[in-house]
Amino acid sequence: QSYLPGVFIAIMPLLFVPTVWSFCIFAVQGFGDPLLLVTFTLMAFSPLAYTVLGIMRRVTSPMSRNGARSFATTVRRTTSLMQGVAVVSLAAYTVKTGMHLHQIEESHKGITAFLLEQAERLLLPLLVGQARSLVSLLFSGPLWSLIFTFWTEMYMTAIVGADWMLHASAEEYHSNQGEDVFVELQDQGRLDPKIAQQLHEDRKATMEAMMDLTEPDRRARMEGD
Repeated sequence: QSYLPGVFIAIMPLLFVPTVWSFCIFAVQGFGDPLLLVTFTLMAFSPLAYTVLGIMRRVTSPMSRNGARSFATTVRRTTSLMQGVAVVSLAAYTVKTGMHLHQIEESHKGITAFLLEQAERLLLPLLVGQARSLVSLLFSGPLWSLIFTFWTEMYMTAIVGADWMLHASAEEYHSNQGEDVFVELQDQGRLDPKIAQQLHEDRKATMEAMMDLTEPDRRARMEGD
């Protein structure tokens, strides 16, 4: 039997999760906020649920259809939960930062309020004056090359891995279709040992009958040789 489909499920997230985390780590180190750390960590590492749950569910071994369906449902719920918590953390970070800036702006006290006021008076006109530079940056070739290279690597890895996994699954199904049916019937409790023994005896009798029918031809061929 082929173990490749389960192996790909377990190792495919390891191919692009480090790439995603390498981009997120810049924001985490720049802001240094725990909520932002939780957000990017859950977002970047949520695909690893396939690896962890795959190892726990022994997905690298042949599974029945019910087992595969249960694994897919569990992984989908786990990744959705992690991504949902990440979105909530990001919203909480945005609200907290906005309220903090609003309090500083309203108090007009302390060095932070002074720096914020100076930033509004000096930095904001500078940023507005550099609007043309920002527009040119948005249309720059290297920036979009970096963005498209990143997304292309991530999605091509996922597409190639999924395509390879589907081909391996199809080959395994066509080569071991009878055994898959046996495992499925066994999981459903519909496999009767007496019926299985009777099917085996019928198959054996059919093969013996075929041997008896072809034996005269074999003897004639051997005598002719």
